[in-house]
Amino acid sequence: MTKVTNSDHIMALVRNQLQRMSERGKTGKARRPGKTQSRILTAHERVRALSAIQDMSDEEFTRNLVRSLLSEELGERISVSSGFQNVVERTTQALRGDPEIVELLRRVRTAA
Repeated sequence: MTKVTNSDHIMALVRNQLQRMSERGKTGKARRPGKTQSRILTAHERVRALSAIQDMSDEEFTRNLVRSLLSEELGERISVSSGFQNVVERTTQALRGDPEIVELLRRVRTAA
């Protein structure tokens, strides 16, 4: 039996979100968890905002996108924990090492 680790779960989560974002393009709609006081950016709006930063490298784009996606999925309280940045860094490096995901990231970034 194959052991599924927390890292595997995070990688699957990010890959799934990237695939959905890549397929939806500009017309996709993000799910909204109930009514809140403040407006929550959709995944596409986040990518568009990151893409608008002209001098951002592909690695920085990936790191910021991972941070954003994980914060949205896991909650803001987790994103301020001491180990969160380490998870973001390790996830970014793993994603950048997978050619299929690098292509998804390129498509998501250029579609913005």
